[in-house]
Amino acid sequence: MKRCIVVLMALLSLAVRAQDMTFALPEVAGTLRMGLLSEGDSYWLSECKVKKSGDEQCTLYTVTDKRMGKATVTIEVKALKDTKGYTLKVDSKGLAKGTKLIWAYGGLSCEQQVPEKNFTPEQCKDNVFSIEGRSMCVYYGTSRRLRMVTLLAPQSDIRLSDARKMETPLTMYESGKKTDAPAVCAMCDIAEGESLYFAVYKQNPKADYNCFMLPELHKTGSIVVHKDTKWMESTPN
Repeated sequence: MKRCIVVLMALLSLAVRAQDMTFALPEVAGTLRMGLLSEGDSYWLSECKVKKSGDEQCTLYTVTDKRMGKATVTIEVKALKDTKGYTLKVDSKGLAKGTKLIWAYGGLSCEQQVPEKNFTPEQCKDNVFSIEGRSMCVYYGTSRRLRMVTLLAPQSDIRLSDARKMETPLTMYESGKKTDAPAVCAMCDIAEGESLYFAVYKQNPKADYNCFMLPELHKTGSIVVHKDTKWMESTPN
């Protein structure tokens, strides 16, 4: 029987299904899932063994698989303090040279999402993606009830893809954007000693982040606004 792991953190109910390694925000909507590509073979982390550790403040998932040999991928999940959202830190050890991380995001719906399930094509039909570099805003809902979620990602080749073709990460990545069920799929390098950071959140006056903030944001859960300039203290000079 499949088991849903629900991680309760301050200001956030983050539902994580370990079997699929999907990260969903029931109140915010949208699901982030990940896979690996190595030597032409791609697979979702759903097909791997996942070990959970940590506590309700920080949860760590360690992923292993026979196709990875003795390598491991770790995903650290933390809640944001000033908004509904979360950060992810992805690290790897021992992966074959040239291995890629493929990640997908979509399924934003005003309907309450079921954490046990990955996003469906039906949840993607009204999603509109505005992509600029490593960041994107995703609009969903109706004109009278329009909502928005922001996603920040590591340097990736990001493209619109077909949520009806998610059999493997590579299939989705190469599926093309002509679909009635749009989602985002992206590919990036993953290498030992180089952490990859993600953030998915609802913007508000205290939560308006940039990609360069991700390491500090993941560490602290918040970026403090300078009292004099009203700008983020972590902004480079």
